[in-house]
Amino acid sequence: MNNSTKAKLRNGETVLGTFVFLGDPAVVEIAALAGFDFVIIDSEHAPRGPEAIEGMIRAAEARGITPIVRVSRTDEKEILRALESGAQGIIVPQLESGEQAAEAVAATRYPP
Repeated sequence: MNNSTKAKLRNGETVLGTFVFLGDPAVVEIAALAGFDFVIIDSEHAPRGPEAIEGMIRAAEARGITPIVRVSRTDEKEILRALESGAQGIIVPQLESGEQAAEAVAATRYPP
């Protein structure tokens, strides 16, 4: 999957994004129509199930913007589920140490 936000950043272009707290994929479509390059689908402060997150990711893909998911915690299953659903970026909140950051990065790697 092509990550248009990364491509623009590599070219020195400015990108615009917004957080999406509502669980309706139509909000993601509205963000795309408003000209945003990416959306951050929040599941930290607006907990939602994997089906809702996947629907929002599909809406982003359909409109050509980059879906990023902020997970609720450093949890390997939650991080992998977001990536498997098509998230092109992950934000892990509340990291308090380098060890936690390393765990979050390790959670993005698929075992051989």
